[in-house]
Amino acid sequence: MRALNLYDELNALGIKFEPIGFVKAPAYPYGTYVDDADVHQPDTNIGVRTVRHRVTIEMYDSVLKDLESRVKPLESWLNGLALDYTRRPRFVVDEDHYAMTYSLQYTTKERNETS
Repeated sequence: MRALNLYDELNALGIKFEPIGFVKAPAYPYGTYVDDADVHQPDTNIGVRTVRHRVTIEMYDSVLKDLESRVKPLESWLNGLALDYTRRPRFVVDEDHYAMTYSLQYTTKERNETS
């Protein structure tokens, strides 16, 4: 599996995404993501390291029905990756702020730069 360029790939869906979060939230809808990566160094003879990614993606909207329809491109993108993912039930941040959360994991193999 190739490493995902989450910023470019998520923003290509037509909704503004930022890693971790926004200093000031933009107009709805918008999203955030986190890519926690564990790097496992290789046996020095192999020269390849393993990177395990744990990705969390959240989408926000002010209208619940809008959020339900706007996650469809995200789910299509996720389905196209052919990776398992978890969709957590929508939750209410406050009366005008709804969120949907997705989690996925994948592993990449990368050449060690010193090899």
